Amino acid sequence: MSAPKPCAPLPQLLAVVTGLWLLGLGSARAQMSVTMEPTKKLFVAYEPVTVTVSITNRAGRDIVLASKGTPWLSFNVTDSNGNLLSPAGRTTFEPVMIPAGQMLSRKIKVNSMYPMGREGLYRVNASVYFPQLDRYFQSQPSTIQISDGRELWRQVVGVPEGREGEGTYRRYTLLSFNTGSERLLYIRVQDERTGAVFATFSLGQFIAIREPEWTIDGQNQLHIMQMGAPRTYAHTVIDVDGQVVARKVYYEANGQRPQLVPTGTGEIVVTGGISEEDANRNPLGPGIHMISERPEGIGGSEATAVPKEKPARP
Repeated sequence: MSAPKPCAPLPQLLAVVTGLWLLGLGSARAQMSVTMEPTKKLFVAYEPVTVTVSITNRAGRDIVLASKGTPWLSFNVTDSNGNLLSPAGRTTFEPVMIPAGQMLSRKIKVNSMYPMGREGLYRVNASVYFPQLDRYFQSQPSTIQISDGRELWRQVVGVPEGREGEGTYRRYTLLSFNTGSERLLYIRVQDERTGAVFATFSLGQFIAIREPEWTIDGQNQLHIMQMGAPRTYAHTVIDVDGQVVARKVYYEANGQRPQLVPTGTGEIVVTGGISEEDANRNPLGPGIHMISERPEGIGGSEATAVPKEKPARP
């Protein structure tokens, strides 16, 4: 009877077990790759904090992601104090199939799922449940900063008759927000009594040499005129629900800039300047006038084009 072989030393056994465990973990991770990328790193409080989650199927076969008691897509969100935030409500996602070797991308508003209204730093990462392995795959975390702008103006208005919420009041707030590289104009619309925010979003860049204009029309819609580039302006109309009703670009013309003027009948008109549509109708281009447009008394028998300073486009 042969003598039994001696057992491998304990350190060698531990090394083998650890190697097998790491091999299995690497194999499991190879089944799926999850990445998450915020649309930007700095957000204004209550604007949509949007991230793009991308899932790559490396299982070698088609896979189906479906919720089983818990959403197949969720997030881990911690605040500045390291506290893990609980979801504000239950969010479900429809099942999806990802063919072998292909990638699925989804844009998600994280702060519609988690309470991220306070200013501060948040660490966020995406977590995807893979039912075939009964485990989660996570992305690398990203740091997101939420701040607020400098208030320029606020006005409380009533919701007009015939609209949902009539009899209640809404607050318009204009904010100036400096990102470090540009100054942005933001609008926020919220319920005056409860503070619930209907919308917060950027209206784009504005040049501080001319402060934005604002006024309210007869339907309690907010009209804003902002200078976004040299001699270039944007006129935006926003309703009491925080929806953009209209947006139009104007240029300075003949030394005059566009301005908002109330008519006295509840309407707001733009005087001065030239609209982008009217400028584009000129076949010679914006700022180029035909000789037929010259003032009376100016001679000239041939039809020539008289160039004028071309307004800058956004």
